[in-house]
Amino acid sequence: MSTRFNDLAGLLFYYAKDYNQALQEYEEGIHRISDNDILMLGFSANNYQITTLLRQKNWVYEQQNKLNPTIKKQQQIINNLLLMESFWDRFLQDQVINIQDIMTDMYNENPYPYLFQAYVKMYELTGDAKYQEKIHEYNEKSKYNALLLMASLTPNQEKEKQVLYNKRKAIHLLYDEYMLAKNNLVPNSNLLKTQLVAQIKNYNSYEATTSLFQKSKTVTITEIQNNLTNKDAVVSYSNDANMITNNYAEIITKNNFKIEKVNPITELWAENGFQENDIITNEVFKKGIANFKIYGNELYKMVFKNVENHLPKAITHIEIIPNTILSNIPFEMLLTADTITTDYRKLPYLMRKYSFSYSLSASISQFNTTKQRANVNKNSIFTPSFDGQQLSKLALSKGAAENIAKEYNMTLFEGKKASIPTFKTTLQDNKVITIFSHGKSFNDLENNKKGIYFSDGFLSINAIYKLKTNCDLLILGTCESGFGYKEKGEGNISLVRPFSSIGVKSMVLASWKIDEASSVTIIHSFLKYLSQGNTKSEALQKAKLDFLATASPTTANPIYWAGLTITGNNETIEFEGKKYWHWWYLVFTLPFIAFWYFKRSRS
Repeated sequence: MSTRFNDLAGLLFYYAKDYNQALQEYEEGIHRISDNDILMLGFSANNYQITTLLRQKNWVYEQQNKLNPTIKKQQQIINNLLLMESFWDRFLQDQVINIQDIMTDMYNENPYPYLFQAYVKMYELTGDAKYQEKIHEYNEKSKYNALLLMASLTPNQEKEKQVLYNKRKAIHLLYDEYMLAKNNLVPNSNLLKTQLVAQIKNYNSYEATTSLFQKSKTVTITEIQNNLTNKDAVVSYSNDANMITNNYAEIITKNNFKIEKVNPITELWAENGFQENDIITNEVFKKGIANFKIYGNELYKMVFKNVENHLPKAITHIEIIPNTILSNIPFEMLLTADTITTDYRKLPYLMRKYSFSYSLSASISQFNTTKQRANVNKNSIFTPSFDGQQLSKLALSKGAAENIAKEYNMTLFEGKKASIPTFKTTLQDNKVITIFSHGKSFNDLENNKKGIYFSDGFLSINAIYKLKTNCDLLILGTCESGFGYKEKGEGNISLVRPFSSIGVKSMVLASWKIDEASSVTIIHSFLKYLSQGNTKSEALQKAKLDFLATASPTTANPIYWAGLTITGNNETIEFEGKKYWHWWYLVFTLPFIAFWYFKRSRS
């Protein structure tokens, strides 16, 4: 009888609320494909199937612990999930080959959200602060863990990974032979088991001596706090195992950590007719300001109001680490109150209180900040032509690029010079790169169809993974550069992922199809404030507020300005070579003006 029969039978008993019988089916299925002693060593004949059984076993434990939760029962849940994690880690190592591989096969069933939820409940039961770090660890692992695992590998670690793969392959072959002998009562099964245990112990010992996972270790709460000022906060939304009914936010400030329950937004979606992979915000804008006011304020109350109650008054900058559901929603446009105004320019946007930046995860941000790179100081700007590509001309972008290049001493690549080979070279020897072009993305996994247009063709996500970079800031004035498929296990698969994987520190991206005129205006203003010593989030906040202050009633609609967001490192950028001739003019002319004024007043 197949293990899948136990899997199905267990589900039937689970939904019939016969939890004891369900557990019996899952235990029988586990032992059908594994030996209990060897199971404790962290190996199974079928990691995929045993992970499924352990996950469903967890569902039963959770139901049993609902009516009368105890610390002992909660620890039982955690132990089962930690066992599931050990098998998942081996499965992950075998399936994820390189940085562009997100292992969609069953990846949304990984154990990290379940472990996050289990430690949250243990923390709630005990109040013991030691569980905070576990909560944070598994929240981090639930986002882009495959990327972190692969992006940080050194050449030596690549070799270690291959050695471990070969060892696992040999173990699985011997495992299959042992299980076959055991099930058929073959006399030499005990000898095979002895050999198998020895091989697994040898594997575990070798794995412990490798440096394979050191660089992909998640950043701790304390490490995050050490990099914060009293004005900064990090808010990380959980990819919870039951995200439809439960959702949490980690709130990290310089001196405090808080885990806060927030409301799921699925009901709000249903009321407005949204789908999970829609660009939700675009649909809201189409229905007018009355609908937007309701949506903007309700969303604020659902996902941020409780969070804000725990923020010190000194906080001015917030780094948002979204979960999959929130990944295309700029927090800047949320509304802090209901209002009777019908003017987009006067709405109480959240960006009036805070500047925002976004991250894939705190660990990815740290990796990109600490990654060794060449010290480069050149800056450039691209405005391709699109002859023969059936794309509209970007006349406003061309003019803005010329002005920006002169003002900030940037190298201008326009027309045919704005090519893919030129961009690849520039990415390695420029600090700040701006691109005004066309882009496209979809809410699916066809990554070869998502990317940026240059004068000589299309640069896709899959091609970006192969590039090298020393870039500190990449400004993508292109449509949908921040939009992508929402993969529950890994996150939003947009242009952010490949550029982050190769080491770009931070990016300005678009969450939807952006307007050319407003985008070039905001980006130009952003560069001005950035050159004045503001952080990236402060510079973008000021640029957006400036735009809003001078916008017409039509262009004040958030669809024109909210879509541009900053993802990654929030450091300041020093513009070496910026033309300061106007300041020198003032330095030399002001004394003469003062002298002339003094002489005139005396006479």
